[in-house]
Amino acid sequence: MIELGLRSRNQVTDKDPCSGGERRSSRLTYRGDDHTSSIQSRALKKRTEGGYTPLLEVKRGVSAAKRFYKDTHESSKLLLERFFTVVSEPLAHAVAVEWASQKKEIIRSQMHLTGLVSTCIDNPTQISKEDIITEILEFLKTDTLLFFASEPTGLTQLQEEKWRPIIDWFNNCKTSYEFPFEAIHGLRFGVDAVKSLIIALSVLEKRVSIDQAIGLARLELEYQTSHWGNVEWAHDIELHDSTSRLAASAIFVNLHVNSYSSKNKELF
Repeated sequence: MIELGLRSRNQVTDKDPCSGGERRSSRLTYRGDDHTSSIQSRALKKRTEGGYTPLLEVKRGVSAAKRFYKDTHESSKLLLERFFTVVSEPLAHAVAVEWASQKKEIIRSQMHLTGLVSTCIDNPTQISKEDIITEILEFLKTDTLLFFASEPTGLTQLQEEKWRPIIDWFNNCKTSYEFPFEAIHGLRFGVDAVKSLIIALSVLEKRVSIDQAIGLARLELEYQTSHWGNVEWAHDIELHDSTSRLAASAIFVNLHVNSYSSKNKELF
């Protein structure tokens, strides 16, 4: 398992060589299989006109880890005092990329993988895997791909062309899924993003790409806007949000279903 940023290290206080005052820095530790190393962020001093200017020399990954620790675990309390643990190194890197991409403000609504991991750990509603499966199956009653338009004729023909092959594949699918709790939770996230279990499963089975899946889910919307015009900013936001959510779902499910090393490691 991979643990990110939750091993609390004591603040290190020493004398600032320039100001003479105290300086604080955090120690972040990565523990590998056979070694442990500690990285301490240091404020270095570079001579410039008018005096010394502090220059922070920390690798981007370490900086992201520090920010993860500070923003997530110093400014807010965990519902349950558990470690932020992921099942594989690829998922750990993906979460780290989300944090590294944040700018001045943390926009949690854009950090889907972080949110999925956190929800699986805390499970605030104490929902079971069986309950999630029931919720997912309920989507079939109103699945996007099962409701064809009666008119206009052009839209009906387009739905037959694009949707029918996926529906036929789904009807003949013999696959049996045995997902762990985390993968089921990730699947529900994707199903909710496109309002379709059929589309979400077709992505996991690599029948369609993420972009193609979003195209299937938005087929009627795209047809209507091609005829009546587009509220550009609103539709673009919805498009990118749905795409990022479905992509995060596919990544999250695959990284919990496929076999990766599960040796204990602590990053940072």
